[in-house]
Amino acid sequence: MAVQNIVDNVCDTIVNALKQFDSNGKKNIHRIKMLKGPLKVRGLSHSYTCNLTTMICAHFGLIYCITCLVYLIVTRCAGTPFMDSLTEDQKKIKKESARVRGQAFLLSAIVGFVLVHVLKPFKEA
Repeated sequence: MAVQNIVDNVCDTIVNALKQFDSNGKKNIHRIKMLKGPLKVRGLSHSYTCNLTTMICAHFGLIYCITCLVYLIVTRCAGTPFMDSLTEDQKKIKKESARVRGQAFLLSAIVGFVLVHVLKPFKEA
C-alpha cells in the first residue's frame, strides 16, 4: 500500500508539472493518471493490467533500451585504442569469439521471443 501511495504522489507531481509546462497537458495527464489506482498499461488496441512488479520490470527494460541507444550514439566516434594495439592473430581470435557470442545472443533473443509469445505474461484484461 505504501508503494501505491508513492506512485500516486509521483503521478500528482508529474500532472502538476504538465499543467504548467505542456499545452497538450490533457492528453499527457490522462496517460499519467492511468498509473494511479490499479496500475494499467494501455496499448494501441488492448488494455493490460499489470501488477507492480511487472510495471517496474517493464520500466527497467525500457530504461535499458534507451541506455543502449544513447551508448551507441555517444560511443560511435570514440577511438579504439585496445583494438588498435592487437596483432593480426589476436584480431582473428577476437573476431571468431565475437561471432560465436553474437550467435549465442541471437539464439537467446529468439528463445526469449518464443517464451514471451507462448507464456503471454501480459494477459488481456
